[in-house]
Amino acid sequence: MFSDLREGSQVYILTKERIDAPKLEVGKVVSYTQPVPKYPNSFSYVNPQVECVMDLKVSVGDETFDIPQLPSREGLYRFKNVVVTDSRDAMNMEVEKMRQMSAEHVETTPLHEKALKAYDDILATINPSFAKDKRLDDMDRRINSLDEKLDKILDSLSTR
Repeated sequence: MFSDLREGSQVYILTKERIDAPKLEVGKVVSYTQPVPKYPNSFSYVNPQVECVMDLKVSVGDETFDIPQLPSREGLYRFKNVVVTDSRDAMNMEVEKMRQMSAEHVETTPLHEKALKAYDDILATINPSFAKDKRLDDMDRRINSLDEKLDKILDSLSTR
């Protein structure tokens, strides 16, 4: 639980701003606030079910990050493209879950490539302007491919 953190405690921060470049940083707690009710009119001391939050200041290398409004009774928190936890096991499970999702996407890529071809064929059948654009794109690709082959042939002939 975040409420158990003290100065010097280790915190794991996973940033997922780019799907192709997740980044894990390990930091140390520099300071923290005592848990307070998330909603000011709540009486957390009377009702332990009231959600409490706390703020952390974490040092990672030469940088210090403020992590506001962490739920004090939880040990893993996700907000936007960031995951924060004080547990190596929790971070391990989070990264394994993300890895599995990426693996599933990679496995289904050929299926989606076939689907795109089928959708293109259907659109070409029902939409003459799409068919014309598709033919022009295909011709451009073929011309570019032939240009590349011709350049290779000319290069090999000039080196003789």
